Amino acid sequence: HSDMLTVIGILVVCLFCFIFYGFVSSVVRQCKNGINPLKNTLVYLVLSKIIGIVKKIIKKFQPDIIHLNNINFQLTPSIIDAAYQCRVPVIQTVHDHQMLCPNHLLYDYRTNQTCQKCINGSKWNCTKNNCIHNSKAKSLIGTLEAILYQHKKTYEKVSTYNCPSYFLEKNLLTDKRFQEKTKVLHNFIELNKNLINYVK
Repeated sequence: HSDMLTVIGILVVCLFCFIFYGFVSSVVRQCKNGINPLKNTLVYLVLSKIIGIVKKIIKKFQPDIIHLNNINFQLTPSIIDAAYQCRVPVIQTVHDHQMLCPNHLLYDYRTNQTCQKCINGSKWNCTKNNCIHNSKAKSLIGTLEAILYQHKKTYEKVSTYNCPSYFLEKNLLTDKRFQEKTKVLHNFIELNKNLINYVK
């Protein structure tokens, strides 16, 4: 849809495709394949070079607004800090519950039930219950990541969160950090014009 925006005079720059794939993905691979994944991942989480690169790109293109999607595994939430330092407003489309749940899913695979322990309590529940891939090490990393961004107030620097469902918005609003910052914007699909019967 970037082509449609270009037609009406809006320039869209894909930051991830533009520069980050090679640099950040290589770091992620090192974290996943390294002999000491905990040490490598902690270095990755606080990697100041990410913020520096994003700030250089922002200063070059001078965007009016930055729209984020699925930033946690490659770009990292550090991009939010970079945009904030450059005083560029950020809109993030929320695709999961990562800001509330270190496992992203609000789900306990041991009991096959939904889980809200990290919403109503400590993020250390993730480590205690081995929520990420049933691994103590990975769960510890996820817990530390959640605590890190909470401490840095990273997610409070986003201007608006687009939520594809009322369910996701309702869960975000249980946290005061996201109150008065959410909008429900459902994902859309293109229907076949010849389709007669469909459920709205």
